[in-house]
Amino acid sequence: MDVSFMNYDVLRDYVIALKSRASIHYIMETDSLAVDRRIDGCGCRQDAISLKLNGFDVLLDLDDTVLHNDFADEIFPEYLFEPSIDPFEAKSRILSAHYRYLSEFSWLSFDWEKLYLEHVRPKLSFELGGLEKKYYRWPFVYRFRGALKLLRTLRGLGCRIYAYTNGYYKYQSKLLEILGMRQYFDDIYSPDRLGVSKMHMFEKLNVHKDKTIVIGDDFFFDVEVPSHYGVRTILLYRFRKGPHGSPSSLPTYSFYDLRSLIEHIEVF
Repeated sequence: MDVSFMNYDVLRDYVIALKSRASIHYIMETDSLAVDRRIDGCGCRQDAISLKLNGFDVLLDLDDTVLHNDFADEIFPEYLFEPSIDPFEAKSRILSAHYRYLSEFSWLSFDWEKLYLEHVRPKLSFELGGLEKKYYRWPFVYRFRGALKLLRTLRGLGCRIYAYTNGYYKYQSKLLEILGMRQYFDDIYSPDRLGVSKMHMFEKLNVHKDKTIVIGDDFFFDVEVPSHYGVRTILLYRFRKGPHGSPSSLPTYSFYDLRSLIEHIEVF
């Protein structure tokens, strides 16, 4: 089996470009980088960056890509609260099981109700989804600025848009409805519907590699995984400053946020 190694000089320049909030095009054929502005200390070529996405299938991550969801800080703590149960012990049990499943890339990693029933209490006092009336609103959840413009732009280019998420359908579908975005999505690809996490979704999907692109903020799930299957990627890195550890690949395009992404999409 051929093993390719990341070019350290290219990776170094890539990180410099990220820290400079540049828009970046990684050209895999020449193992080189083009950026939209001059950056001191970076060997990247300055060039105009343009995305031609007309007719593409777009797999769009949700959390920290087009929307904010305060699950970890608000919903999860209240969900765990039981007067008769030590909250630290409950959280420890659930997160231990979560990270064990996650290390196995299991689709059960984000089934919080199942984890609660199995590791804290065999009967729920209320459903996790029942908290949506309280928390599926500002300031706990909201669209990022530019989210609707991106969806409308992609629709105008004849793109089919699919939610590409590790969150479960019953939560994500409702969240998209409340935020006024559900009508732009052709379908929702989620672990509970496909029986796999993002790690293995491309084994279940019939994608045309030349006309499919993934947009997301997680370097592993939204860049390295789809790249392994030959799918082009766009990284939005506002909340995560780039690769962790030793990346196996770089995103085809990198943009600081939705605004900078939209600026570089060619509209016909």
